[in-house]
Amino acid sequence: MTTIPAPTGRSATRTTAYRGVNGLVDVRLEAVDGGLVRPGTGYRPLTADQVADLVINRGAAGEDVRVLLDDGASHAAFFTELAGLLGRDVLITPAHARLSDRPAAGQGPGHAVPVDESGEPVDWLVVQPSGRATTLPGWFQLADGEVRPHTGVVTLPLPDGVVLATRSDFTARRAAAARLRPHGDPALATIGVTVRSGAFLVGDYHGGQQVHNGRSLAGVLADLPLYGAHARLWLAWPTDPTEREQLTGNLHALADATGATLWTPPPGGVVEVASEHADLVAYDESGRTTTWRPCPPRGAAETEQAAFTVDGRLFTVGSDPRLRDTPWQQAVPPPAPLPAIEAVQTPAPPPVVRPATVNRPADGRPSGLEWLPPDSPVNAHAFDLYVSSTASPKEAVTTGIPSPHLYLLGSLQPPAIDQLRPGENLLKLRIEPEGAVALADLAGRVPASMQHLVTASGVYLLPAGWLSHAWLSEARGLDGTGTPAEQPTADGTVVLRCSGARHGVNGLPAELQRWPQRRTTAYALVSQKARSLPAGWMVLHRRRPPAKPGHWLLRLRLPSRVALDVPGSAHLLEPLASVRSWWGRLHAARVELILPSRSYDRVMVVGTLTCTGRRWRRQRLRGTVSLRHLAVAAPKPAGQ
Repeated sequence: MTTIPAPTGRSATRTTAYRGVNGLVDVRLEAVDGGLVRPGTGYRPLTADQVADLVINRGAAGEDVRVLLDDGASHAAFFTELAGLLGRDVLITPAHARLSDRPAAGQGPGHAVPVDESGEPVDWLVVQPSGRATTLPGWFQLADGEVRPHTGVVTLPLPDGVVLATRSDFTARRAAAARLRPHGDPALATIGVTVRSGAFLVGDYHGGQQVHNGRSLAGVLADLPLYGAHARLWLAWPTDPTEREQLTGNLHALADATGATLWTPPPGGVVEVASEHADLVAYDESGRTTTWRPCPPRGAAETEQAAFTVDGRLFTVGSDPRLRDTPWQQAVPPPAPLPAIEAVQTPAPPPVVRPATVNRPADGRPSGLEWLPPDSPVNAHAFDLYVSSTASPKEAVTTGIPSPHLYLLGSLQPPAIDQLRPGENLLKLRIEPEGAVALADLAGRVPASMQHLVTASGVYLLPAGWLSHAWLSEARGLDGTGTPAEQPTADGTVVLRCSGARHGVNGLPAELQRWPQRRTTAYALVSQKARSLPAGWMVLHRRRPPAKPGHWLLRLRLPSRVALDVPGSAHLLEPLASVRSWWGRLHAARVELILPSRSYDRVMVVGTLTCTGRRWRRQRLRGTVSLRHLAVAAPKPAGQ
């Protein structure tokens, strides 16, 4: 195989402009007599430190690097050192490959694609930081010679679970995940997550990060089959006592939402990968190995000890580590004798008869859920369901039971009253015929965020459009002394109050239509007296609104599906009389679009205008910035 010709001892200087990739900084180099230089800067070879300084000085220290250089693999040692200095991945062309310009859709520069001598595209090589090199994937997708950004939540695969990461800790999390050997216990899942402020930190591939409570983290983990399983959490407890209390509550919420028994170190402890056997070990505050602590979901009936700890490692009953003979465990001294297991006797709950079902007739009444088939199997006769909620009985039939979605979930079997948390009530609902759907009957048709509940026994879906079939019959809670007590109920059917949706706009459901379907521009009015952006959300306009004195007009570039479409959701919410939300007021005020504040980082400001008389006058921006970082109070023209 021949190499790319370089008749003068100097690679050809390429001036082609290539399309950039968000989160990736391009460094253009050329080879000169075995060394690397910047094009047009002479013949003095650069060191890896100098290239690292070049990246850092560009303000791109937290981004991966793509080196625009033919035959980059011939300088692999140089780029391995560069990756180690930056702590980030470096993408280079394979051996004997040259860069080619592939036209992109629309106008503008094409994609930088490595091709072999025959002109066929080949994928970029990923050089990972020395000491953290793994076989796990990088931050970007590499397909058909192109570098494409991933979308969604940042995850790293494990043989028995998943690790959640953010942009800042991605390489460290990836290296730690690669050190972890397969546990070999099929009954035990592993979930790695960072704790922040007593909750769980989750990153996305746009570089943003969000702090999730236990219930919303269950939605992130919806693709894992956790219901009825055991899962060890790879985390570190916070040191602040208040944050420890918050984490305890979020762990219980996560266990309830997933239906899994969670295992963690005791408060103050940490989980790490032990070098001697490459397995997770729980340590206490003093750094000594300790036992894992269970956090079961409410209503879980444990008839025996489900797991045990050996030298800080966790195993489920029936998975005896002394019987395994995999090579990586033969070198480990035999563990101590298994601890005695004391059975915990729990009285079995009385059996509950599942109601017979019929296919719901097409009566034209919408459910509010576009994914729910109109002829779903529903209950043929009246029956009772139980719903736990912070709503009082009176609120349940007036202001509504809070829910992030346009549905409630009820169970045939009520949890024990002493398992309610402070402020929670147990509501008993009488469901009239054709008012509920068993999730088990909807397998394969429910959204990913609900898949973990499909196999649950006795869980029913109460769509918002059918809540006129759900009557509040009883309510119980805890009085001021913590003693179970009945509460007076208000007569009527229950209603739903939109609250806690993941998009972050309180009062609007998660099912609201998203906009745009593909990247486009929109406009936002901002008062010149404003000192910051609105905390929760801001109004957007599809087209340029009339000039308004005392305001700036921001021209924004939006990625797909970041805004909420108010008029586009009319077909969902207008027919739902049992839903209490802000949608009606927004629609009456002719609000077009809402941009949640958690999406400010993903929206770029590409222009500003100021009101002069009755017209907008264009200002000049000093570069493109995200909406989050725009100086709202004074986007002054350049030169002022």
